[in-house]
Amino acid sequence: MACAAQEFGKSRLRLTEETIEHLILYAWPGKVRQLNNELRRVVAFADSDSTIAPSALSKEILRSTPRAPRGNVAPEISVALTEKLVPALARVERERIKAARARACTSSVSARACSAPPPIAHRSAVLKRPQAKRLVGSSLSTTPA
Repeated sequence: MACAAQEFGKSRLRLTEETIEHLILYAWPGKVRQLNNELRRVVAFADSDSTIAPSALSKEILRSTPRAPRGNVAPEISVALTEKLVPALARVERERIKAARARACTSSVSARACSAPPPIAHRSAVLKRPQAKRLVGSSLSTTPA
């Protein structure tokens, strides 16, 4: 940009953070030549001692640059490449279930349903003692362990 500013006799030109973001994220199919031409065009239209906003960039760059959604952004989960797959998937699944429950609780579901713990096996099934089998005489009988 300094070369273009010198060529057009412009001084103290600055780029906004958002403009830099667009320039970095654009794919540049024309490589360095396309980037150089874009910067020359932007500098030619800019005033000296000004800040260049994204609106100064070509429509092609503005349309094709991916942008993060503003406002209500969903939380993200990061997984280290060194993390084991099974525990990572389990953690991601737990977080997705929590998020789904949170979304459901903000809808028309009752507060009681949201405050209840997730369903588990019936208590009697969890507390049931295994039956021991032993031979008594010639018949098989079951007795509690």
